Amino acid sequence: MITIEKYNNLKSYYELSEISFDISKITGYESNIWYKHFSNILDLETWIDFENEIEKVLNNTAIFFKKYEEKIRNGEDGKSYSFINQEDVKVNFALQKLYSLLCDFEILIGNSLRFDRVPIGYNGKYENRTSIITSSDASEFKINENFFINNSLDKSKVIDYLLKHLDEFISIFYNYFNFIVSPIYENMKKILPNVKDFDCDYDYLFSFNYTKSFAKFISAKNTYHLHGSSKDNLVLGVNLVDNEALTNAALGFTKYYQNIFKNTHALIFINNEFSENDSCCFYIFGHSLGLSDKKYIDQIIEMLQNKKKEHSLTIYYHNPNSKATLLKNLLSMYDHKLIESYFSKNKIRLLPTPILLPNVESTKQ
Repeated sequence: MITIEKYNNLKSYYELSEISFDISKITGYESNIWYKHFSNILDLETWIDFENEIEKVLNNTAIFFKKYEEKIRNGEDGKSYSFINQEDVKVNFALQKLYSLLCDFEILIGNSLRFDRVPIGYNGKYENRTSIITSSDASEFKINENFFINNSLDKSKVIDYLLKHLDEFISIFYNYFNFIVSPIYENMKKILPNVKDFDCDYDYLFSFNYTKSFAKFISAKNTYHLHGSSKDNLVLGVNLVDNEALTNAALGFTKYYQNIFKNTHALIFINNEFSENDSCCFYIFGHSLGLSDKKYIDQIIEMLQNKKKEHSLTIYYHNPNSKATLLKNLLSMYDHKLIESYFSKNKIRLLPTPILLPNVESTKQ
């Protein structure tokens, strides 16, 4: 929800009266299973949250596949998903979550079940999603008939179904950025305070954002979108699919597959064409240093180890909390002695960001 305070803050930076949105372009979300699922998650604030949720759905799908195979090995009916008695469903929270998730994605169909929308606590977080409450005559769940071939569950059909809806969700996002987010940035009222402290003649700018919002205050000779852009193909997925229960079709969920298939700029960074320079000064702005983009950070850290060249890394933080998070993430990925050494030699610096920009690209409503 956008509060009055947030609205007034946006109004100080943007000509809101000049902004018009073509919401007719935002279609198809009503029937998209990923959109409906994400809409029920109350704490999706960053793109990493989206990626983590996609990974959770894939992991639960793998559990479902294993339970199905176990059922077949035991000579049971493959179309009925009553692996446990209904009393267990009511008391076992983990199974509630599994059954609920599979029903949300229409992989399972509930029989004689009543569903209520209630907040459920999970690892300190809350979701407004389906809670399974069985009626007295409830007996079983049924696997969606659309996923069977010759009375046998086809895993690839399940994965292809989830991937098809994810591709549609990405298309919806594409239109959202072009017809909702972009008009906002196109009506920026003024240059932001202290922006000159950050602006200089950059050789390369690698953006993890989908829009070109940074172009209002940062210029570079070469600009690349590592996850695709709102004018091109978007990448939204997971780092790795290593669950043996999932089929090769699940590779479509990985970012490396999408980067290659969609021919994004990520391959340019991976080729490391700037590594031959005598010295490279890297600046990271607005990134969490999360595991999802570790392969890019790995390359920078590797370059810092080159004693023959004066490479450096400056990481900007928004507030003390973000500074702490960035440092913790960095130390969780690399040996603390190495990171301490880099900080002591000023090869890595943590500095407060000179730019204060209202975040209209946030995934949080």
